[in-house]
Amino acid sequence: MLKGKKKYLSPIILLTLLLSLAGASVRAQNDDIYVGYRQMIMRSQAARIGMISAILWGNLPFRDHIAAHAKTMERNAELMPEAFKKKAMEGETRATEEIWKNWDKFVAAAAAHKKESAALAALALSGDSAAIRTQMKKVGDSCGRCHFSFRYP
Repeated sequence: MLKGKKKYLSPIILLTLLLSLAGASVRAQNDDIYVGYRQMIMRSQAARIGMISAILWGNLPFRDHIAAHAKTMERNAELMPEAFKKKAMEGETRATEEIWKNWDKFVAAAAAHKKESAALAALALSGDSAAIRTQMKKVGDSCGRCHFSFRYP
């Protein structure tokens, strides 16, 4: 009777081992997905900064686009804390541990970026080029402060 049970014991052990390894792999893949999502938010921010800069300093005739780009940046900034809430560090990321060590400071930095982006969106509708450029610099500074504190170069 014991001999027949041995036949089934090996596949059960193998299946248990495979399932536990698969669980670790799924967690790593899940971290990669979180990291990728956060990076897409940040790339979107960088793209908006680039587009607005091209309009302002490259003299593109799309001034009426600035408010839309700034609104997108404002919305992205609102998403940042939730996107970073899970400490996912697997894969290629430049996020530092400081995000989670100083969570309140990180959330405040995202809120400051949201505020500066909202102010840019409002100013964009005014048509005041000097004020828009000044505010754009404030938006860039808010990005830089966060990167300096929470991102590897």
